Amino acid sequence: RNHMNLILQAGRSLIRLMESSCFSDKPHGAKRARTADKQRKESASSASLMDALPDALISGHIFALLEPVDLCSVLSVCKRFRNLQETDDSMLWGRYARERWPSEFLDDAVKVAGSWRIYAVEKAKALVKQPSGWMNACAFEERAAVNRISDVANAQEESFVLFLLDGSGSVGDEEFIASIAFISRTVRAVKARSTGACKVGVLQFSNDVRTEWEDPEQGECSLDAFESSVNGMVRMNGGTNIAAALTAAGRLLKRRAASDAAKCIVLITDGRVDGYQAKDAKQVAAMMSDEQPHTALFAFGVGRGVDRQEMLGIIEAAPPSGPQASRYSPPGCRYLDLFHKDDAPW
Repeated sequence: RNHMNLILQAGRSLIRLMESSCFSDKPHGAKRARTADKQRKESASSASLMDALPDALISGHIFALLEPVDLCSVLSVCKRFRNLQETDDSMLWGRYARERWPSEFLDDAVKVAGSWRIYAVEKAKALVKQPSGWMNACAFEERAAVNRISDVANAQEESFVLFLLDGSGSVGDEEFIASIAFISRTVRAVKARSTGACKVGVLQFSNDVRTEWEDPEQGECSLDAFESSVNGMVRMNGGTNIAAALTAAGRLLKRRAASDAAKCIVLITDGRVDGYQAKDAKQVAAMMSDEQPHTALFAFGVGRGVDRQEMLGIIEAAPPSGPQASRYSPPGCRYLDLFHKDDAPW
């Protein structure tokens, strides 16, 4: 009870400290002057109370109740709070992030960000809906996911990274453009980190499957040529036949990739399929996983009303194989909401 009373008093003190730091001393009459004098006295009293509290109580109990924007404001009030931010980064921001945004990508995303604070602030910004209602993945989560794709590709001397892009009617132009931009960013990052011969391909699917790009078998193709080609893709429209896309992916990999090459399949879709199509997609994914050694299937949710559970079910049916198999075995390690709206298109 004593601790709770201290926390409540400290909270009120914190508010007074923040108010006093924003208070202007410009003269606005006798009444304003008296108010200013009263606030200065309260501020001094509040500061004394805060000085008496141990750092652990402030970091672990008071600051833990604040949202990221409020926490950033509080940490700028005085030098002591700024020092707490540096010394208690994991306690202040880490606990907040783990409680609010549990994810298989969390630890890797924080490593990319460099600190829990930087990650938490960026994640909070990403979760703020755009005026159009769209939400993006946090930049650090995306980079962590792309790093995992690179890890799979670099596990063998040769690798093939194949993108399966949903061009169905349920994926609109905005989502399609965002998907193409993600493919370009990923290819640039994977090629930059590649330690061996890395080839890429892009298949677009709806009811049918269309080959949009394959790296030449011999030699390297410029990234500019690749991006020019994928940026010129025209959305197919139609249904969402993920099973057909996975079947085509299996055929292409058998033709282009050696049996001991690392194979990474990146499925970009809203996952909106009926029960029969979902069952068919899971069966094909499981078969491909059995037939293709050193393979990992990743999925990224793009569109309105993304069906995460169906997509997790599909990638769970295709457990990864090869050196990185144990590390990325849980389906959540290979799925990320990339660009989505909560409302369904119909």
